[in-house]
Amino acid sequence: LKDENGFIGQSVKFNLTVNGGLEYSGVQSAVVTTGSFAQIDVSSKLGGATVGYEITAGALPEGMALTADGKVAGTPSATGSYKFTVTATANDSQPVVQEVAVEVKAPGALTFAASALAQAEQGKEYSASVGTASGADNIIYSASGLPAGLTMSDDGTISGIPEESGTFTVKVAVWAEGCSTSTAEVTLIVAAAQEETPGGDEETPGGDEETPGGDEETPGGEGTEGGNCAGGGCGSAIGAGFAAVACSFVAILVVAAFRKIKK
Repeated sequence: LKDENGFIGQSVKFNLTVNGGLEYSGVQSAVVTTGSFAQIDVSSKLGGATVGYEITAGALPEGMALTADGKVAGTPSATGSYKFTVTATANDSQPVVQEVAVEVKAPGALTFAASALAQAEQGKEYSASVGTASGADNIIYSASGLPAGLTMSDDGTISGIPEESGTFTVKVAVWAEGCSTSTAEVTLIVAAAQEETPGGDEETPGGDEETPGGDEETPGGEGTEGGNCAGGGCGSAIGAGFAAVACSFVAILVVAAFRKIKK
Protein backbone atom coordinates (compact mmCIF):
# COMPACT_ATOMS: atom_id res chain seq x y z
CA LEU A 1 0.00 0.00 0.00
CA LYS A 2 1.23 3.48 -0.76
CA ASP A 3 0.26 6.75 0.73
CA GLU A 4 -0.11 10.03 -1.15
CA ASN A 5 3.62 10.66 -0.92
CA GLY A 6 4.53 7.29 -2.31
CA PHE A 7 5.70 5.68 0.88
CA ILE A 8 5.13 1.97 1.08
CA GLY A 9 3.37 0.82 4.21
CA GLN A 10 2.51 -2.57 5.73
CA SER A 11 0.08 -4.71 3.72
CA VAL A 12 -3.15 -5.77 5.41
CA LYS A 13 -5.11 -8.93 4.60
CA PHE A 14 -8.75 -9.26 5.69
CA ASN A 15 -11.81 -11.45 5.00
CA LEU A 16 -15.18 -9.92 4.09
CA THR A 17 -18.31 -12.03 4.60
CA VAL A 18 -21.33 -10.83 2.62
CA ASN A 19 -24.84 -12.05 3.33
CA GLY A 20 -25.86 -13.63 0.05
CA GLY A 21 -29.43 -12.32 0.24
CA LEU A 22 -31.03 -15.31 1.99
CA GLU A 23 -34.49 -14.07 2.96
CA TYR A 24 -37.53 -15.64 4.54
CA SER A 25 -40.48 -15.85 2.10
CA GLY A 26 -42.99 -18.02 3.97
CA VAL A 27 -45.83 -17.22 6.37
CA GLN A 28 -45.62 -16.30 10.02
CA SER A 29 -48.94 -17.88 11.01
CA ALA A 30 -51.55 -20.25 9.61
CA VAL A 31 -54.88 -21.87 10.45
CA VAL A 32 -55.58 -25.47 9.39
CA THR A 33 -58.34 -28.03 9.99
CA THR A 34 -58.12 -31.52 11.40
CA GLY A 35 -58.83 -34.27 8.90
CA SER A 36 -57.97 -32.13 5.86
CA PHE A 37 -54.63 -32.05 4.06
CA ALA A 38 -52.79 -28.74 4.51
CA GLN A 39 -49.51 -27.22 3.33
CA ILE A 40 -47.82 -24.27 5.06
CA ASP A 41 -45.02 -22.34 3.34
CA VAL A 42 -42.03 -21.74 5.67
CA SER A 43 -39.40 -21.35 2.92
CA SER A 44 -36.56 -18.89 2.34
CA LYS A 45 -34.98 -17.91 -0.97
CA LEU A 46 -31.53 -17.12 -2.24
CA GLY A 47 -31.21 -16.46 -5.97
CA GLY A 48 -31.25 -20.04 -7.22
CA ALA A 49 -29.11 -21.48 -4.42
CA THR A 50 -30.06 -24.67 -2.60
CA VAL A 51 -31.55 -23.91 0.80
CA GLY A 52 -31.72 -26.37 3.68
CA TYR A 53 -34.37 -26.34 6.41
CA GLU A 54 -34.57 -27.53 9.99
CA ILE A 55 -36.99 -27.22 12.90
CA THR A 56 -34.74 -25.90 15.64
CA ALA A 57 -37.34 -25.20 18.34
CA GLY A 58 -40.92 -26.05 19.24
CA ALA A 59 -43.04 -28.81 17.67
CA LEU A 60 -45.09 -29.29 14.51
CA PRO A 61 -48.82 -30.16 14.64
CA GLU A 62 -49.49 -33.90 14.86
CA GLY A 63 -49.74 -35.44 11.42
CA MET A 64 -47.57 -32.76 9.72
CA ALA A 65 -43.89 -32.75 8.73
CA LEU A 66 -41.23 -30.44 7.27
CA THR A 67 -40.41 -31.09 3.60
CA ALA A 68 -37.10 -30.52 1.80
CA ASP A 69 -38.48 -27.53 -0.12
CA GLY A 70 -39.56 -25.60 2.98
CA LYS A 71 -43.16 -26.67 3.49
CA VAL A 72 -44.93 -28.00 6.57
CA ALA A 73 -47.40 -30.45 5.05
CA GLY A 74 -49.76 -33.23 6.07
CA THR A 75 -53.16 -33.91 7.60
CA PRO A 76 -53.34 -32.58 11.16
CA SER A 77 -54.98 -35.01 13.55
CA ALA A 78 -55.39 -32.98 16.75
CA THR A 79 -56.64 -29.49 17.50
CA GLY A 80 -54.49 -26.97 19.34
CA SER A 81 -52.06 -24.07 19.01
CA TYR A 82 -48.47 -24.77 17.94
CA LYS A 83 -45.30 -22.68 17.68
CA PHE A 84 -42.02 -23.77 16.11
CA THR A 85 -38.84 -22.23 14.74
CA VAL A 86 -37.59 -22.88 11.21
CA THR A 87 -33.90 -22.31 10.42
CA ALA A 88 -32.85 -21.95 6.79
CA THR A 89 -29.23 -22.21 5.60
CA ALA A 90 -27.58 -21.79 2.18
CA ASN A 91 -23.89 -21.83 1.16
CA ASP A 92 -21.92 -19.32 3.28
CA SER A 93 -24.92 -17.07 3.94
CA GLN A 94 -26.04 -16.22 7.40
CA PRO A 95 -28.86 -18.58 8.54
CA VAL A 96 -32.39 -17.23 8.56
CA VAL A 97 -34.37 -18.05 11.69
CA GLN A 98 -38.16 -17.65 11.73
CA GLU A 99 -40.82 -18.50 14.30
CA VAL A 100 -44.16 -19.73 12.93
CA ALA A 101 -47.51 -20.13 14.76
CA VAL A 102 -50.13 -22.65 13.59
CA GLU A 103 -53.64 -23.09 14.93
CA VAL A 104 -55.40 -26.38 14.25
CA LYS A 105 -59.21 -26.22 14.41
CA ALA A 106 -61.96 -28.78 14.18
CA PRO A 107 -63.82 -28.75 10.86
CA GLY A 108 -66.95 -26.64 10.56
CA ALA A 109 -70.33 -28.20 9.90
CA LEU A 110 -72.47 -27.62 6.83
CA THR A 111 -76.25 -27.68 7.03
CA PHE A 112 -77.72 -29.57 4.11
CA ALA A 113 -81.11 -31.13 3.46
CA ALA A 114 -81.60 -31.77 -0.25
CA SER A 115 -84.88 -30.48 -1.67
CA ALA A 116 -87.31 -32.71 -3.58
CA LEU A 117 -86.67 -33.01 -7.31
CA ALA A 118 -89.27 -32.38 -9.99
CA GLN A 119 -90.12 -35.34 -12.22
CA ALA A 120 -88.19 -35.64 -15.46
CA GLU A 121 -89.20 -37.21 -18.77
CA GLN A 122 -87.00 -39.45 -20.85
CA GLY A 123 -85.64 -37.71 -23.94
CA LYS A 124 -86.62 -34.19 -22.83
CA GLU A 125 -84.47 -31.33 -21.49
CA TYR A 126 -84.34 -31.24 -17.67
CA SER A 127 -82.97 -28.82 -15.07
CA ALA A 128 -83.37 -28.73 -11.28
CA SER A 129 -81.30 -27.51 -8.33
CA VAL A 130 -80.51 -28.97 -4.91
CA GLY A 131 -78.33 -25.99 -3.91
CA THR A 132 -79.71 -25.46 -0.41
CA ALA A 133 -76.60 -26.07 1.76
CA SER A 134 -75.43 -23.37 4.20
CA GLY A 135 -72.72 -22.82 6.79
CA ALA A 136 -69.81 -21.69 4.60
CA ASP A 137 -68.87 -19.81 1.45
CA ASN A 138 -68.02 -21.42 -1.88
CA ILE A 139 -69.84 -24.69 -1.22
CA ILE A 140 -69.17 -27.34 -3.86
CA TYR A 141 -71.74 -30.01 -4.82
CA SER A 142 -71.27 -33.43 -6.37
CA ALA A 143 -73.62 -36.34 -7.06
CA SER A 144 -73.65 -40.05 -7.80
CA GLY A 145 -76.48 -42.27 -9.04
CA LEU A 146 -77.83 -39.92 -11.71
CA PRO A 147 -79.39 -41.52 -14.81
CA ALA A 148 -77.40 -41.45 -18.04
CA GLY A 149 -77.63 -38.06 -19.74
CA LEU A 150 -77.82 -35.98 -16.55
CA THR A 151 -74.93 -34.30 -14.69
CA MET A 152 -74.53 -32.04 -11.65
CA SER A 153 -72.54 -28.78 -11.69
CA ASP A 154 -70.56 -27.42 -8.72
CA ASP A 155 -73.48 -25.17 -7.71
CA GLY A 156 -75.88 -28.12 -7.30
CA THR A 157 -77.77 -27.84 -10.60
CA ILE A 158 -78.80 -31.09 -12.30
CA SER A 159 -79.23 -30.70 -16.04
CA GLY A 160 -79.24 -32.56 -19.34
CA ILE A 161 -81.49 -34.95 -21.25
CA PRO A 162 -82.19 -38.24 -19.42
CA GLU A 163 -81.61 -41.25 -21.64
CA GLU A 164 -83.40 -43.80 -19.44
CA SER A 165 -86.57 -43.95 -17.40
CA GLY A 166 -87.13 -45.24 -13.87
CA THR A 167 -86.74 -44.24 -10.22
CA PHE A 168 -83.23 -43.22 -9.18
CA THR A 169 -81.71 -42.65 -5.73
CA VAL A 170 -79.22 -39.80 -6.09
CA LYS A 171 -76.57 -39.25 -3.38
CA VAL A 172 -75.56 -35.58 -3.14
CA ALA A 173 -72.39 -34.49 -1.29
CA VAL A 174 -71.48 -30.92 -0.28
CA TRP A 175 -68.04 -29.65 0.73
CA ALA A 176 -66.36 -26.36 1.61
CA GLU A 177 -62.85 -25.45 2.77
CA GLY A 178 -62.50 -25.94 6.51
CA CYS A 179 -65.70 -27.99 6.72
CA SER A 180 -66.46 -31.67 6.81
CA THR A 181 -68.39 -33.23 3.92
CA SER A 182 -72.15 -33.56 4.33
CA THR A 183 -74.38 -35.86 2.28
CA ALA A 184 -78.07 -36.38 1.55
CA GLU A 185 -80.14 -38.63 -0.71
CA VAL A 186 -82.91 -37.52 -3.07
CA THR A 187 -85.21 -39.47 -5.36
CA LEU A 188 -85.46 -38.62 -9.04
CA ILE A 189 -88.27 -40.09 -11.13
CA VAL A 190 -87.83 -40.17 -14.90
CA ALA A 191 -91.05 -40.95 -16.76
CA ALA A 192 -90.91 -43.05 -19.93
CA ALA A 193 -91.10 -41.16 -23.20
CA GLN A 194 -94.66 -40.65 -24.43
CA GLU A 195 -95.27 -42.25 -27.83
CA GLU A 196 -97.53 -40.40 -30.24
CA THR A 197 -100.30 -42.50 -31.81
CA PRO A 198 -100.15 -42.18 -35.63
CA GLY A 199 -103.40 -40.72 -37.02
CA GLY A 200 -104.81 -40.07 -33.58
CA ASP A 201 -106.46 -36.83 -34.65
CA GLU A 202 -106.65 -37.54 -38.36
CA GLU A 203 -109.86 -38.49 -40.15
CA THR A 204 -110.20 -42.13 -41.05
CA PRO A 205 -109.98 -42.47 -44.85
CA GLY A 206 -113.50 -42.76 -46.16
CA GLY A 207 -114.97 -42.21 -42.69
CA ASP A 208 -117.20 -39.32 -43.72
CA GLU A 209 -117.05 -39.84 -47.45
CA GLU A 210 -120.01 -41.12 -49.38
CA THR A 211 -119.81 -44.78 -50.30
CA PRO A 212 -119.67 -45.11 -54.09
CA GLY A 213 -123.16 -45.93 -55.22
CA GLY A 214 -124.53 -45.55 -51.67
CA ASP A 215 -126.92 -42.66 -52.37
CA GLU A 216 -126.66 -42.58 -56.15
CA GLU A 217 -129.40 -43.94 -58.39
CA THR A 218 -128.57 -47.28 -59.90
CA PRO A 219 -128.32 -47.06 -63.67
CA GLY A 220 -131.41 -48.62 -65.11
CA GLY A 221 -133.55 -47.64 -62.11
CA GLU A 222 -136.49 -45.28 -62.34
CA GLY A 223 -136.61 -43.34 -65.61
CA THR A 224 -134.07 -45.65 -67.30
CA GLU A 225 -135.07 -47.57 -70.39
CA GLY A 226 -135.61 -51.14 -69.35
CA GLY A 227 -137.44 -50.36 -66.10
CA ASN A 228 -135.99 -51.59 -62.84
CA CYS A 229 -133.94 -54.40 -64.39
CA ALA A 230 -136.18 -57.10 -63.12
CA GLY A 231 -137.17 -55.36 -59.89
CA GLY A 232 -133.71 -54.09 -59.06
CA GLY A 233 -132.23 -57.58 -58.92
CA CYS A 234 -129.21 -56.50 -60.97
CA GLY A 235 -128.21 -53.82 -58.44
CA SER A 236 -128.50 -56.16 -55.44
CA ALA A 237 -126.83 -59.17 -57.02
CA ILE A 238 -123.64 -57.61 -58.33
CA GLY A 239 -121.47 -54.52 -57.80
CA ALA A 240 -122.70 -51.09 -58.80
CA GLY A 241 -120.26 -50.78 -61.71
CA PHE A 242 -120.98 -54.23 -63.18
CA ALA A 243 -124.73 -53.75 -62.60
CA ALA A 244 -124.75 -50.72 -64.88
CA VAL A 245 -123.21 -52.70 -67.76
CA ALA A 246 -125.52 -55.68 -67.20
CA CYS A 247 -128.69 -53.62 -67.07
CA SER A 248 -127.72 -51.72 -70.23
CA PHE A 249 -127.16 -55.04 -72.03
CA VAL A 250 -130.62 -56.29 -70.92
CA ALA A 251 -132.20 -53.07 -72.13
CA ILE A 252 -130.64 -53.57 -75.59
CA LEU A 253 -132.02 -57.11 -75.75
CA VAL A 254 -135.50 -55.91 -74.80
CA VAL A 255 -135.47 -53.23 -77.50
CA ALA A 256 -134.27 -55.72 -80.11
CA ALA A 257 -137.00 -58.22 -79.18
CA PHE A 258 -139.63 -55.54 -79.32
CA ARG A 259 -138.57 -54.50 -82.81
CA LYS A 260 -138.62 -58.12 -83.98
CA ILE A 261 -142.17 -58.64 -82.75
CA LYS A 262 -143.27 -55.39 -84.42
CA LYS A 263 -142.03 -56.64 -87.77
